[in-house]
Amino acid sequence: MPDGREVVYRAEADPPDGALRLAATVGRGDLGRTTSAGKLPLAGRSGPMAEVDAWIGGSPPGRRTPRSLGTAAAPRRESAAVRVRGHGVDDQETEAGVGCPALPVFPTSPPAPSGAVSVSALAHRTSPAPLVDALDEIRALLGPVGEPRR
Repeated sequence: MPDGREVVYRAEADPPDGALRLAATVGRGDLGRTTSAGKLPLAGRSGPMAEVDAWIGGSPPGRRTPRSLGTAAAPRRESAAVRVRGHGVDDQETEAGVGCPALPVFPTSPPAPSGAVSVSALAHRTSPAPLVDALDEIRALLGPVGEPRR
């Protein structure tokens, strides 16, 4: 869920037999501009890209990893791309070695997303591409919460 310029994790599910755990933990925030989930509420803001610029601010974003968006203009371009694609992608921008796509969810404030669902994977095992290819299946699992209300 968005919280200012961050995304706060409200729930998490780890594989039952996984030896590794990701850095995301319930209640902890991450930079919205680097996470796939955070890119969705930003891109879903109504109105012109000036809202995105205001959210980003005038300073270049800090980098979490070498793949993080490294200029003030990069999140603006990414936000425009997310609007077209309809999903966010984090390709090792938040956590080195981890990638994930995210879909918007609309439980409380249609038609803008009020949160997101993301599926993370270790990059050396699964790149974001096959997860992106599975987004229609994931969207079907979300049911009505994955569809904007009009």
